Amino acid sequence: MLQNANIPVIEGMLLSTYLLPEIIEYICNKMEIEEEKQEITILTKNRSKGFSNLAIELAKDVKRIHIVTNRVMQFESIERDLERILGVGCQIT
Repeated sequence: MLQNANIPVIEGMLLSTYLLPEIIEYICNKMEIEEEKQEITILTKNRSKGFSNLAIELAKDVKRIHIVTNRVMQFESIERDLERILGVGCQIT
């Protein structure tokens, strides 16, 4: 309906991807827990252009990242990069 009226609509999943680091920070602050001690799990099908950047941004603030996918091969380079560049553990299953 909004698209028919030429009103731009931002897809919710796209928006939440960009806001994910801030969402995690907000949740940790509300729960009074340290972000640096947390393990984050991301469930995804495909590796998008911005996924590597998102994983790197998240890895700067958390202890470990788990990526759950049915396409493990697509994400192996991210796993190597996170461990090599940032020293953050990353597990892909």
